[in-house]
Amino acid sequence: MTAILGLDSAWTVNNSSGVALVERDGNRWRCRAVAPDYSSFYKIADGRSPDWTGKLRASAPNPSRLLKACAELLDGQKVDLVTIDMPVSKIPIYKRRPADDLVSRAYGSRGCSTHSPIWGRPGLLSEKISNSFKWHGYPLATADTKPGTPGCLVEVFPHPALLTLLDENYRIPYKVLRTKTLWPDASLPERKILIRQSLVRILDALKSEISNIDLTIDPEIDSASFEALLPYEHALDALVCAWVGIRFLEGKATPYGDSYAAIWVPE
Repeated sequence: MTAILGLDSAWTVNNSSGVALVERDGNRWRCRAVAPDYSSFYKIADGRSPDWTGKLRASAPNPSRLLKACAELLDGQKVDLVTIDMPVSKIPIYKRRPADDLVSRAYGSRGCSTHSPIWGRPGLLSEKISNSFKWHGYPLATADTKPGTPGCLVEVFPHPALLTLLDENYRIPYKVLRTKTLWPDASLPERKILIRQSLVRILDALKSEISNIDLTIDPEIDSASFEALLPYEHALDALVCAWVGIRFLEGKATPYGDSYAAIWVPE
């Protein structure tokens, strides 16, 4: 059995992070757990259900605890790959990296330029995460790493990955707190409907690739606040991260970067 841990990791400890664990069952990948934040993921490992209606809990990532929770869910087995949506590098990050520039050069015209990391964001948080995963046996995959190599920490970026997943040419509008920018001429009720439609479309595409995703975005949530949709956005991002890991293990992902850091994008 092969397992992948996907992390939609926030760049600061003041925001929450989605988590997904997928495993290969024969020739099919299935979701073992998906959660909108770290504490909810730990609940699943303890046999409890996450609260999708509650307030998201922000906390620092704890690779040791995350891997322990994965082992509990996998009957003692270790995950074979960790994917993360956060700038990580073998050297300290204090400005844009070649990896960021290369992805922006390749995908900027399609609306998928990368954000610019700085010393304090993610800064030392990124360094602590990558060092901890390396200590646990998951060294960082760079441009020198052969696609398909297990036992790595793989940096991913959901926006260009979604272009492949959904077979689209331009950035998918699904960021819950940016609806006014995404649809400036739409009314508030219209924006709620549009953002839910985008999230459902991503979820349906993921379900066609990964079975057993126990996640439903209730139509009634259209009348709720945008914050009520945030847990689903984080969970979907984590699942996309895990899906890129599947492509990586299949040898169907391309690194953009150098020998210090690389962002992997599915072909």
